[in-house]
Amino acid sequence: MKNIVILGAGTAGTMLANHLNHYLTVKDCGITIIDEKEEHHYQPGYLFLPFDIYTPEDIITSIKEFIPN
Repeated sequence: MKNIVILGAGTAGTMLANHLNHYLTVKDCGITIIDEKEEHHYQPGYLFLPFDIYTPEDIITSIKEFIPN
């Protein structure tokens, strides 16, 4: 079995992992994502914090929500 290692769980890393997850089976290959952060910050949301449109809970989520099992 082969293992693909993706460095970074940003936009490109999570998109690649999701794309590969659709085409590969567990028997073919495993996917490992390495990133130092555990949270994703929706940066455009920071513009709306001062106006109480978003709260910090609205713009900060766990990276695990974007990565396939």
